[in-house]
Amino acid sequence: MSVTLDYLEAMNTGLIAIRGTGRSGKTATAHWLLQEHLNDRPVVTLSPNPISDVTVKDFTDVPNDSTLFLDDTALYLHARKFGSKTNIQFSQVLTVYSHKDIRVLCTVQNLSLLDISAFMSQDVVLLFKHSSWHNIDQERPEFRTKVAIANLLLEDCPFPRQRYTYSSLGEIIENPLPSGWCEKSSKPYRDISLKEVIT
Repeated sequence: MSVTLDYLEAMNTGLIAIRGTGRSGKTATAHWLLQEHLNDRPVVTLSPNPISDVTVKDFTDVPNDSTLFLDDTALYLHARKFGSKTNIQFSQVLTVYSHKDIRVLCTVQNLSLLDISAFMSQDVVLLFKHSSWHNIDQERPEFRTKVAIANLLLEDCPFPRQRYTYSSLGEIIENPLPSGWCEKSSKPYRDISLKEVIT
């Protein structure tokens, strides 16, 4: 096993963020984790997703003892919307989630897209996918060096690099495609109207 996977399996609460540019394997890695390592409780999403057991309307509806999965988190919690009702609500509920044994798994293309408060008060494990160097140049200064180091280490992995993830706990994990994975799984918003997603 691995230090990271053991740690993730023991996390009852906290935030697991998978970071990488588009098409880097973030969603596939999240699905694999949910199927193989974080499968001890129901998966909750805010929009329909094939991996979810429950879909809720907002962060306050997430049931106890569950995993909230936010794919492309910036759609819900964009840093440029700091002070918005959704961002404030998320910062507040993260504290309460720790009392309700709710953990959060999210994917994001760049940590600078998220409100920094999400990373400040919880147990956080960052999982890095291989990214473009331009994407890394746009990263938050406090994370840029970690992301660059992860990228250099991932460049030594064989292709396809989407099958590898660097953990903030200091190791590279090989993650196979999840069971039942297909191209449609990789693009959960493909058949959803933009009007349903853009607020």
